[in-house]
Amino acid sequence: MSHHDPQHKAAKAAEPLSERLLERLRRAPRVVLPTLRHHLPVVPDWRCRDCAQPWPCPSSQDHLRHEHLTAPATVFQYLAACYTRALTDLPAAAGSTLHERFLGWLPRRQPHNRTPERRYGQ
Repeated sequence: MSHHDPQHKAAKAAEPLSERLLERLRRAPRVVLPTLRHHLPVVPDWRCRDCAQPWPCPSSQDHLRHEHLTAPATVFQYLAACYTRALTDLPAAAGSTLHERFLGWLPRRQPHNRTPERRYGQ
């Protein structure tokens, strides 16, 4: 069945979203952000290629924090994919520890603090 085949497309659409998302996440860590050329992760032990610290190391965090300013969704998706893969690669590590390591250091967006009156100019 070709990927252009309507039956193939229908079968793909029938797959649960979570399965399709998980499959994309499993493949995603192999592709890095275009400007992240140093301090890359070495899998399956998730250590930095350049400094051997647990990845993301401080240098990669600095770089990714800078990328996050202009492309927050891309950085978050990349790190979420890495986190998902690390859960499999590092089964002895606690999930909450890995979550903090991969995602917990990202800057959080501030919620909009607008009341309905301010939103509509009343």
